[in-house]
Amino acid sequence: MKPNLLILMIMLSTISITASAQGYIRISPVSLGLQFFGASYEGVVNDKSSFVVGANYILGALDAKVQYRFYLKSEGAPDGLFIAPVARLITAKGVSLLQGGALIGYQILFAEDRFSADIGFGPGYFFGLGKELDSSGVFGRDIRSFWPVASFTVGYRLFE
Repeated sequence: MKPNLLILMIMLSTISITASAQGYIRISPVSLGLQFFGASYEGVVNDKSSFVVGANYILGALDAKVQYRFYLKSEGAPDGLFIAPVARLITAKGVSLLQGGALIGYQILFAEDRFSADIGFGPGYFFGLGKELDSSGVFGRDIRSFWPVASFTVGYRLFE
């Protein structure tokens, strides 16, 4: 089984396991503008935290992301200011990149908490799990670089 398909299946099974909890299915308006498919799911764990799993697919590359959000507002998750460690795996043409980072952001719920919108930004670092391909398709240098992590999504609550 291709690694991209396996990652996608694991993410979808995670969403189905948590279907009994309050959760939001989300998309990025940016992905629609750039003509690629991306979606994520945020599941509430308790009054102060949630997890996010998501994937983007563009031009044969799979970009899978995981976050664990800690909400700082006393009213609780998934509303308000949050901080989150982030892990991201990108696979394409035999090259894989792993990114670790941290996100600080804000999510707002509206229309009786049926809809959500969030924005976040923070530092991140890429580690190559292989080597970078140059323009001729030959492996070049190791990939290691700072690159920010970001989130901008709108969502719809699936479950109560």
